[in-house]
Amino acid sequence: MYEIRRVFLCKSHSKMPKVSVFLITYNRVNLVGEAIEAILNQTYGDFELIIMDNGSTDGTSEFVNSKFKDRRIRMHRNEINSRTYVNLTFEIASGDYMLITHDDDMMAPNMLEREVKILDKYPDVVLVASNITIIDLNHRIVWKKGVKIEEDKVFERGEFIESFLKKGIYLPMPTALMRRKFFIENNLRFNPDVGPASDTYLWFEVNLFPKKLYLISDSLYFYTSHGEQDSVSNSFSIELTFFKGVIDFLRKEGYVNLIPLAEKRFAKSLASSSSKSFFNGKIDWDTYNRAKQLVVSIYNQNEWSLLERFIFQFKLRFPKLFFTVKQVRAIGHMLWNCVFHRRSQLPSKKLTKIPYRRI
Repeated sequence: MYEIRRVFLCKSHSKMPKVSVFLITYNRVNLVGEAIEAILNQTYGDFELIIMDNGSTDGTSEFVNSKFKDRRIRMHRNEINSRTYVNLTFEIASGDYMLITHDDDMMAPNMLEREVKILDKYPDVVLVASNITIIDLNHRIVWKKGVKIEEDKVFERGEFIESFLKKGIYLPMPTALMRRKFFIENNLRFNPDVGPASDTYLWFEVNLFPKKLYLISDSLYFYTSHGEQDSVSNSFSIELTFFKGVIDFLRKEGYVNLIPLAEKRFAKSLASSSSKSFFNGKIDWDTYNRAKQLVVSIYNQNEWSLLERFIFQFKLRFPKLFFTVKQVRAIGHMLWNCVFHRRSQLPSKKLTKIPYRRI
């Protein structure tokens, strides 16, 4: 099922790289080149790049093999697309630290350098992630900061779980540099049963240990938002699967006091994602109505402030209007960024023409 080969042999086998960077790709031949270039142009150089083709049928592997000859690259291919493929990364990594990134995004040049310094300095930190800037396919900024924080955050045991449920603070998966030994020793892997949000579920599991998670407030990663992503096209099913997984997790691990908080958070997000999925044609009318019934059921079981009640009722009674308002708000935010020339902070659209360093 798996095929692995090295695109270019390393100069020396005597020293393993400190960092293993994994780029998992599936049918993104038009975008993966920029993602690879951004990794190869990091200011930190002691890493291997393992490109994992999860069953692409658009010539992704052939494109990578023909275009990139950097000695740090290894190519790994899975013949059948699978959600469990990501867990193979823990077994084939060579580095002490590992990171799994996306095929349609771009790292800022200093992302690895900043994150490696933190893991080197703080041995009790087992994962460090950075904020992200959300962009469109034309490299225009949609949101300058994906996570609304102004200073670095350090999460002690249980604190990330509560911060996610209470404030919506998350650790962006493609920026998360992990201390590999900790994950191996504690048999921590991505759980496919909770769907594409298995990364946040894994961070929940990590946060049960007396170790620290670190979030850099600066945006060191450009996250591309487009219609082909699971998070965009299947937002409702992702939210629903993750909601059920989180509730079971909280019960199992003794965080019962956080269940009302989780229910309120997911009631809000399910109300939005079900409307979005329905108006985008991703779910039918019957599924949308069942979603509304679930949301109303959660709503009736919890206490809400007056403002929360108003917003919630607005979402349920006028879903099309609410969806339109969100779209207008996002467009307005993007235009605001364009007016103030924030596009200049992005990597050049001609990134593929920048020569990458060789070792």
